[in-house]
Amino acid sequence: MTFTSRAVGATILAWLLLPYSAGALQTVDASRAEVQGQRFEVNISKREITRIAFDAATPGKIVDVLFSDDELIVDKDLNNGQVFIRPNIRANTDGPIKPINVFLVTSNGNTHSLMMQVKDIPLETILIRDYVAPKPADRASPKAMPRDAEILRLVTAMARGDRPQGYEVRKADVAVRLFAGTSFEMIESWRGRAYIGEHYRLTNTGPTPVRFAEQEFYQKTVEAVEVDQHVLMPGDTTDVIIVRRDEQ
Repeated sequence: MTFTSRAVGATILAWLLLPYSAGALQTVDASRAEVQGQRFEVNISKREITRIAFDAATPGKIVDVLFSDDELIVDKDLNNGQVFIRPNIRANTDGPIKPINVFLVTSNGNTHSLMMQVKDIPLETILIRDYVAPKPADRASPKAMPRDAEILRLVTAMARGDRPQGYEVRKADVAVRLFAGTSFEMIESWRGRAYIGEHYRLTNTGPTPVRFAEQEFYQKTVEAVEVDQHVLMPGDTTDVIIVRRDEQ
């Protein structure tokens, strides 16, 4: 069951005509790298529609919402990057309702976990401030950012598929054990005088979304890591670049 366009339009119009005190505004600040993977708690209306959308200052939009059909009624307005939700309860249910958990997928490659507390409140708006990963050359972390121009040149060339002078490129087909529910295979190696670049293919073989961070791939000799897509839905694949010091 979904809301009709007429019903949603009427709700939006009613929303605009109500005084500010009639509806509340909540903000989910998921804009920092350190909070990725955390669960955010929000309140939704028990009997009215709750709108979820991006904060106006955040680039991107909502592209999907994953939920249980028996818990929520959802209307996805993905052209405008917003969703309208309402708990799937009987009209005469007056007792407490257990929290509802959903995954919110964004165009920035992030998946946010929301735990929704159902409250007897009017119309609600929930605005998302999403995390936008910096480009490889802009990373400020001392671990993630190459320490000299040669490492930066190698990471950039590998990401673009270029072949810089001074490096021998070899095809590889090496499976590496990483985490349960993943497949991690090295498909190329780039060997130079001081550094070795390794190109991996990472696949989520599990049943749930998984978030990966560059820090998970650092070892003693690693100088730089680039993960192309940080959140993988089941079956999704992404590229990972690792640059190591050649200590031979």
